[in-house]
Amino acid sequence: MKHWVLFILLCLTAPSSFAANWQLDSSNSNLNFFSIKKSTIGENLSFSRFEGNLNDKGEFELSISLTSVKTGISIRDERMKKLLFDVTNFPKAIITAKVQQSHINNLSIGMHEKLSVPMKLQLHGHVSTLTANVTVAKLSDKTFLLTSVQPIIVNAQDFKLDAGIEKLMKIAGLPSIGEAVPVSFTLLFKKK
Repeated sequence: MKHWVLFILLCLTAPSSFAANWQLDSSNSNLNFFSIKKSTIGENLSFSRFEGNLNDKGEFELSISLTSVKTGISIRDERMKKLLFDVTNFPKAIITAKVQQSHINNLSIGMHEKLSVPMKLQLHGHVSTLTANVTVAKLSDKTFLLTSVQPIIVNAQDFKLDAGIEKLMKIAGLPSIGEAVPVSFTLLFKKK
């Protein structure tokens, strides 16, 4: 039960070799995170609502609705929204990045490029800089896929979420919930 992120997140890169604006196709994308409770029980969790875009200046933004957290158990979803994320005051997590377009300008259809992209994650009223190792694959002149090469580790303490984790542990009667959460993603972008 602790989980979050985002975050997330994850990050961006993207071929804007084509000097166009790109819109995230969220229905064909996913954003997942993994949590460990009781030191040995792992759980796959996700967010179902997020939107993003990349403009022709290489500016990337991904907005994640924290109210869309999915754990597979409705009462746990509600507890995470209220006790961990505090969605009344912090309904979204935002990831921003600047993409160096030169890395992908010459990407041919069917080809891919691995990149390391610094990004900023805004979560629970705090901002932290993370790095995402991603692969950008050009599927066509109008679509590209952005995937995490390895999970991004989001630490609860960096966003003052540790108090929320303590509340979740108490209400669920758990001895522990991990505070370092791996986040992975597959994001499909389409030319506007």
